[in-house]
Amino acid sequence: MPAKITRIIVLLATLTIFNPLAHAEDSLTRREWTIDGVTREALIHIPATATTNAAPVVFAFHGHGGSMKNAAKMFGYQTIWPEAIVIYMQGLNTPGQLTDPEGKKPGWQKSVGDQGDRDLKFFDAVLASLTKDYRVDKRRIYSTGHSNGGGFTYLLWTARGEQFAAFAPSAAVSRTLVENDPALLRELMRSRANAAEETANRAEPPATKTDAAQKSAEDKANHPTFLPKPVLHVAGENDTLVKFQWQNKMIAALRQQNQCGEGKPWGADQRCTIYASKVGAPVVTYVHSGTHQFPQDAPAIIVKFFKEHTNASPLIYEGTTGPGKGKHIVFIASDHEYKSEEALPALARILAKHHGFKCTVLFGVDPKTRAIIPGFSNIPGTDALKSADLLVIFTRFQNLPAEQMQPIVDYLNRGGPVVGLRTATHGFNIPTNSPFAKYDYDYKGNDYKGGFGRQILGETWVGHY
Repeated sequence: MPAKITRIIVLLATLTIFNPLAHAEDSLTRREWTIDGVTREALIHIPATATTNAAPVVFAFHGHGGSMKNAAKMFGYQTIWPEAIVIYMQGLNTPGQLTDPEGKKPGWQKSVGDQGDRDLKFFDAVLASLTKDYRVDKRRIYSTGHSNGGGFTYLLWTARGEQFAAFAPSAAVSRTLVENDPALLRELMRSRANAAEETANRAEPPATKTDAAQKSAEDKANHPTFLPKPVLHVAGENDTLVKFQWQNKMIAALRQQNQCGEGKPWGADQRCTIYASKVGAPVVTYVHSGTHQFPQDAPAIIVKFFKEHTNASPLIYEGTTGPGKGKHIVFIASDHEYKSEEALPALARILAKHHGFKCTVLFGVDPKTRAIIPGFSNIPGTDALKSADLLVIFTRFQNLPAEQMQPIVDYLNRGGPVVGLRTATHGFNIPTNSPFAKYDYDYKGNDYKGGFGRQILGETWVGHY
């Protein structure tokens, strides 16, 4: 064999061995679900430790005309973040908004109610089965997608936002956030109409102004409100399909709704800009010089972004069957030393899975970063106590805002049962000028001497030894 040919063969073999995406599908398993009588499928990567260790979850959606197999090759999240559960769901034939108006290629529903919500139902079923079979870390669930898959990521944000920690759409816009920009909305609708006109045998006549107004009203009604969430938006400056000027307006809308300030570089990559948020929901942009194509280095950047964000929303474990069915336990975790933020979710999960209780776990959260900070005096979600049958509290020296403390007081005043763990005896450290001063661990007044600890649990803090 000639030496030149031998060198070429060796080079090709080397590229196959060392290309991280060459074997990207090796760890993926195909699974099926039946949704409203229709078989749906997805490729899933499950880490070996997913039954014993809490695993993050990444949903990654292909674009219009794509497939779960191509998405797995293009994104490759299972090789970049092997510790995560990664799901590549397969879309069904769907009318496109900018191309394929007849719906001959697979894609995703465009709004709540579209296509009978088949894709939202599919997502719900997949997440439910993963939660049942594996130790899903409910604080680290993420969604990303390109083009139509990015649009579906935005839809998941509006329809299922409370379940996610962060989002990373690419080459996409959400009509929900551009409803207040009539010019952009008209341009989007005009582009869709132009795509329909290029199809010789389209099923519908061209849209009239009345049709457009009606469609806008329907879309607005079918899009719930966005919750502020961390988001990374990937955009190409020369994208001629989902035009860059559209995406720029989308980014401006994201910054406004997430209450962001001015941008600064995010990391060493000058293409990435971060806009800090007053509500702990930063907007990061990755603007590249390319077209509509998904950049090869984007997955690593997206994984880096996801790893920085954890969902600080309350953890909710829905009970199934058992003696606790129909009963609701609220856990409050915020101490400085004894890892209540780890112990109480584990206890709640056991009580829900094996005994049927609905369990809600609340955490101390930094409002600026939305990170769970042990001992932080900010615990969103105490309104959950309105429906609670039991409060389990593991706090230390808390001084909560009035709107968070009042539901706790209301619960105590109605005689709700309480279980206190360890430092809950000195769970509150409240100034004397506060309307909640009597719950302080060192309260001296005879009307509530010893505060919450002594009056509710039997004793306040005495000493370490």
